[in-house]
Amino acid sequence: MGHKKTPKRKIGVMDIILIFIAVTLIVFTVVMIRTFWLYGAIPDTLCTCVFAVLGTECGAMAWIKTTKDRYREREYEKEDREYYDRQNGGKAMTDNKKQDTTEEITDFPQQDTFNGEDMAAVDDEEAE
Repeated sequence: MGHKKTPKRKIGVMDIILIFIAVTLIVFTVVMIRTFWLYGAIPDTLCTCVFAVLGTECGAMAWIKTTKDRYREREYEKEDREYYDRQNGGKAMTDNKKQDTTEEITDFPQQDTFNGEDMAAVDDEEAE
């Protein structure tokens, strides 16, 4: 009987780097536990630097991934717009929503609300 083979997922460079980081942190943690067991202390500066470097690497990879995803999303939006334009005879998607709302408004009150009488203090206590 025919089995459908599921396509294998390609392992990317980021996946390899994440595996390397995970293995490195596990090995580092085990070595630091052994060092603490033998000597009663660990090198704090080394621990801080290792976690800082690996954390920065993970943050940089996350930034790269989100930037790639945003770029792909823009490409899909462009393809959707082109498809919609072809289906509607070149009329843009936003043209349906545009309305002419440039009529002049003439019913504004003519009173000047910032004249001296409106802003004057009623008695001397309010002025201070």
